[in-house]
Amino acid sequence: MTDILKDNPRVKIPNVYSELMSEKVLIQEFIEDIHNIDNKENLVKNNFNLKEIINILSDTFMKQIFHYGII
Repeated sequence: MTDILKDNPRVKIPNVYSELMSEKVLIQEFIEDIHNIDNKENLVKNNFNLKEIINILSDTFMKQIFHYGII
């Protein structure tokens, strides 16, 4: 997925540390100051543009599905 979205400055994919992974554990980079997009109240409180977030998510998912066939 990182290769597909690497040219999109609006999307940050956390690095995966495969040398630390196992069959049951996935280790990803912790990104400071990134807010959980599941918490609408927190996003509004921190002045995030909800319409822009929706547009970014929609564009990203549509590109994955229709351009690359990844579901």
